[in-house]
Amino acid sequence: MAYRATLKDVAAAAGVSVTTVSLVLNNRPARVSEEKRKAIADAAKKLNYVPNQSARSLVTKQSQLVALIVPDIENLFFAALAKCVEDECAAQEYSLIVTNSDDSRAAEHELLQRLPARGVDGVMLIPARESCVGSAVEQLCEDVALVSCPVVLIDRLTQCGWCDAVGFDNYLGGRLAAQYLVEGGHTRIGIVTGDIAESSAAERRRGFVDAIEQSGKHFDSSLCVEG
Repeated sequence: MAYRATLKDVAAAAGVSVTTVSLVLNNRPARVSEEKRKAIADAAKKLNYVPNQSARSLVTKQSQLVALIVPDIENLFFAALAKCVEDECAAQEYSLIVTNSDDSRAAEHELLQRLPARGVDGVMLIPARESCVGSAVEQLCEDVALVSCPVVLIDRLTQCGWCDAVGFDNYLGGRLAAQYLVEGGHTRIGIVTGDIAESSAAERRRGFVDAIEQSGKHFDSSLCVEG
């Protein structure tokens, strides 16, 4: 196994103390001359120094690691969302764990217990479809309350009120889709929705129907299919 340089090695090569190296490499306020900062940076580069994240975590109490739970990573929407989240995490020097719940309440429950135990700093969750209806919503609320790190809901259950959440304007999305078809001169306009029990699908349908009816056309509910 190749030798892994330590802070002590960098300090020796730069001719400074280990404490000075630690302060400079962690971008902490310190009275260190530019000459010494350059010597530390050069030594770290020459030795291929890589910070020990485990040791850093013990000091900072942060792992720089966050988790994203998605219902189905093979779904193009969730895959694209995961990519955007990963890019932003990288920009903030965080690493991302992406896991699948397979739209299962039971799998989601297990992940919400397992991931915090791995030391993640936070969990982003797109709730499973099963968690968005009936008593399962309360069960999810209880799960989130027991998680030891911050949790943010994405896309589904964003109006729940018991958890921080980031959502989309699904009503506007539905309106825009219908307006595009109306302005294109179409008359028999249908829609394939998700599970209407989910608020996001219901809001898209509501926006779609409103836009058609407000244009003076009749919305034919027989052309609405729930997928």
